[in-house]
Amino acid sequence: MSDVGSEQRMAAVIEQLTKAGYTDMFRGEKGGVRAVGSGHVHQPTELTIDSIERFEGASDPDDEVIILAIASAVDDCRGTYTVPYGRNMSVLDSDLISQIPDKRSPRP
Repeated sequence: MSDVGSEQRMAAVIEQLTKAGYTDMFRGEKGGVRAVGSGHVHQPTELTIDSIERFEGASDPDDEVIILAIASAVDDCRGTYTVPYGRNMSVLDSDLISQIPDKRSPRP
Protein backbone atom coordinates (compact mmCIF):
# COMPACT_ATOMS: atom_id res chain seq x y z
CA MET A 1 0.00 0.00 0.00
CA SER A 2 1.94 2.98 -1.25
CA ASP A 3 -0.77 5.64 -0.93
CA VAL A 4 0.13 7.95 1.98
CA GLY A 5 -3.53 8.82 2.66
CA SER A 6 -4.48 5.16 2.89
CA GLU A 7 -1.53 4.44 5.16
CA GLN A 8 -2.60 7.29 7.47
CA ARG A 9 -6.20 6.01 7.52
CA MET A 10 -4.95 2.49 8.29
CA ALA A 11 -2.80 3.82 11.15
CA ALA A 12 -5.82 5.73 12.51
CA VAL A 13 -7.98 2.58 12.42
CA ILE A 14 -5.31 0.54 14.20
CA GLU A 15 -4.96 3.30 16.81
CA GLN A 16 -8.75 3.35 17.39
CA LEU A 17 -8.84 -0.43 17.71
CA THR A 18 -5.89 -0.39 20.11
CA LYS A 19 -7.69 2.18 22.28
CA ALA A 20 -10.77 -0.09 22.18
CA GLY A 21 -8.72 -2.96 23.63
CA TYR A 22 -7.43 -4.71 20.49
CA THR A 23 -3.85 -4.48 21.72
CA ASP A 24 -2.23 -7.60 20.30
CA MET A 25 -1.31 -8.32 16.69
CA PHE A 26 -2.21 -11.59 15.01
CA ARG A 27 -0.53 -13.36 12.12
CA GLY A 28 -1.34 -16.53 10.25
CA GLU A 29 1.00 -19.47 10.30
CA LYS A 30 0.85 -23.15 9.50
CA GLY A 31 -0.42 -24.16 12.97
CA GLY A 32 -3.10 -21.46 13.30
CA VAL A 33 -3.33 -17.76 14.13
CA ARG A 34 -0.59 -16.50 16.45
CA ALA A 35 -1.11 -13.67 18.92
CA VAL A 36 2.31 -12.06 18.55
CA GLY A 37 2.35 -10.44 22.01
CA SER A 38 1.47 -13.55 23.99
CA GLY A 39 2.90 -16.06 21.53
CA HIS A 40 -0.26 -18.17 21.84
CA VAL A 41 -1.33 -19.96 18.65
CA HIS A 42 -5.11 -20.06 18.32
CA GLN A 43 -7.17 -22.32 16.15
CA PRO A 44 -9.35 -20.15 13.90
CA THR A 45 -12.53 -21.50 15.47
CA GLU A 46 -11.38 -20.17 18.89
CA LEU A 47 -11.54 -16.62 17.51
CA THR A 48 -14.27 -14.27 16.34
CA ILE A 49 -14.16 -11.42 13.84
CA ASP A 50 -15.56 -8.31 15.53
CA SER A 51 -14.96 -5.90 12.65
CA ILE A 52 -13.28 -5.62 9.25
CA GLU A 53 -11.90 -2.48 7.63
CA ARG A 54 -10.85 -2.59 3.97
CA PHE A 55 -8.47 -0.20 2.23
CA GLU A 56 -7.68 0.26 -1.46
CA GLY A 57 -4.69 1.97 -2.97
CA ALA A 58 -5.58 5.21 -4.78
CA SER A 59 -3.39 4.47 -7.77
CA ASP A 60 -3.97 0.71 -7.86
CA PRO A 61 -7.36 -0.64 -6.73
CA ASP A 62 -5.82 -4.13 -6.64
CA ASP A 63 -3.54 -2.88 -3.86
CA GLU A 64 -5.99 -3.82 -1.10
CA VAL A 65 -5.50 -4.48 2.61
CA ILE A 66 -7.93 -5.57 5.31
CA ILE A 67 -7.64 -5.06 9.04
CA LEU A 68 -9.63 -7.53 11.09
CA ALA A 69 -10.38 -6.89 14.76
CA ILE A 70 -10.45 -10.35 16.29
CA ALA A 71 -10.97 -11.72 19.77
CA SER A 72 -10.41 -15.00 21.58
CA ALA A 73 -12.85 -16.29 24.17
CA VAL A 74 -10.18 -18.79 25.26
CA ASP A 75 -7.75 -16.27 26.75
CA ASP A 76 -9.53 -12.89 26.31
CA CYS A 77 -6.86 -11.83 23.81
CA ARG A 78 -7.97 -9.13 21.35
CA GLY A 79 -5.98 -7.69 18.49
CA THR A 80 -5.68 -6.89 14.82
CA TYR A 81 -4.87 -9.14 11.89
CA THR A 82 -3.70 -7.11 8.87
CA VAL A 83 -3.32 -8.84 5.51
CA PRO A 84 -3.43 -8.15 1.78
CA TYR A 85 -6.93 -8.61 0.36
CA GLY A 86 -8.12 -10.10 -2.90
CA ARG A 87 -5.71 -11.79 -5.25
CA ASN A 88 -2.74 -10.71 -3.14
CA MET A 89 -3.91 -12.58 -0.02
CA SER A 90 -1.92 -15.71 0.69
CA VAL A 91 -3.66 -19.07 0.55
CA LEU A 92 -2.74 -19.59 4.20
CA ASP A 93 -4.35 -16.33 5.36
CA SER A 94 -7.40 -16.94 3.18
CA ASP A 95 -7.90 -20.41 4.64
CA LEU A 96 -7.45 -19.26 8.24
CA ILE A 97 -9.70 -16.20 7.93
CA SER A 98 -12.45 -18.23 6.25
CA GLN A 99 -12.58 -20.44 9.36
CA ILE A 100 -12.88 -17.60 11.90
CA PRO A 101 -16.52 -17.09 12.91
CA ASP A 102 -17.76 -13.65 11.92
CA LYS A 103 -19.59 -12.04 14.84
CA ARG A 104 -20.89 -9.27 12.57
CA SER A 105 -23.33 -11.47 10.67
CA PRO A 106 -24.44 -15.08 11.09
CA ARG A 107 -23.33 -17.53 8.43
CA PRO A 108 -25.91 -19.96 7.06
